[in-house]
Amino acid sequence: MVPNEAHQYTGIVELLLHFEWTWVGLFALDSESGEKFMEILQTLLFQRGICLAFSERTPKGSYFEEYYDMIPQWLQAYHDIAESKANAVIVYGEAKSFCFLQLWLAAGGAENVTSMEKVWIMSAHLDFSAVAFQMSQAMQPFHGSICFTVHSKEVQGFKTLLRSLNPFMAGEDGFLQQFWLQTFYCFFSKSSTEFSEPCTGLEKLDSLPSSGFEMSMTGHSYSIYNAVYVVAHALHDAMYRSRAKDRGIVRRWRPQLQKLQPWQLHPLLRSISFNNSAGEEVSFNENQELETGFDITNLVTFPNNSFIKTKVGWMNLDAPLGKEFSINEDKMVWHRSFQQVPPPSLCNKKCPPGSSRK
Repeated sequence: MVPNEAHQYTGIVELLLHFEWTWVGLFALDSESGEKFMEILQTLLFQRGICLAFSERTPKGSYFEEYYDMIPQWLQAYHDIAESKANAVIVYGEAKSFCFLQLWLAAGGAENVTSMEKVWIMSAHLDFSAVAFQMSQAMQPFHGSICFTVHSKEVQGFKTLLRSLNPFMAGEDGFLQQFWLQTFYCFFSKSSTEFSEPCTGLEKLDSLPSSGFEMSMTGHSYSIYNAVYVVAHALHDAMYRSRAKDRGIVRRWRPQLQKLQPWQLHPLLRSISFNNSAGEEVSFNENQELETGFDITNLVTFPNNSFIKTKVGWMNLDAPLGKEFSINEDKMVWHRSFQQVPPPSLCNKKCPPGSSRK
């Protein structure tokens, strides 16, 4: 239900070529997926004549205390990266990777070392609102960042649904209460009273900064939304495909649905094609991959740590020839150090030896 990773790799390279950023840096999570990202992207960069100024693996900590302990050893790396030739820094990771970047940049700034005047390019796996802790961390260093996100579109009624959520709702499974406790720093009668105020249910999600909760339909939410309808359409087809031959098919299918195995839906899922309530077609290509790509968004931050993501382009290899990549510079906002597009650095077609810092 998410686009093929190849769309994102190609999109990043096309973006760099569009702005003539010929020196870049890479940050990737120290994991198997991070290593794969590094290998594929380095190959593509070399093929297109883009030089790698440095590559770093971000730590894979389990607790925030571990990230704090790692900061001192990363301060030298901060200085080296700030002084590097890289115009842009590409980041691949997960929610906690972004937390590390926030702490790392804050520590570097506190040490009064060279300012990090780079354009940040974020992969779709990063989530800016995944951890409540992030609400207390500065978003301003990422103002003007360029983010690849799983394609999404606003669904009518989604924000109304979010505003109606209440942790005291009948049948609530406990998730909302846990989320409420961690996000609003309040407590329930049966929970720990480490917070001073009890949760009332009157707390509103739209009162939180975006770094605490995004009210818009994110790519992750849109993927789940479409996945539910894909399965529903498959079940519907399974029930009614033989209706013309046997009017009793519906009655016979009802008890069988309880015993249906997921693999039994595979043949039906391949042929699914419908328009969702947002007016977009949902279908799969010959490789059973969703026929969509990645949105390219521009991050605009505000003093209260809220942010908005403005769609400025897209990358979709399934689009008609010549329309796979698009970027609208007129919609873009740059970091205060990049009021205009940074000038390209000179780089030979073959990067000089030792151009990559590992």
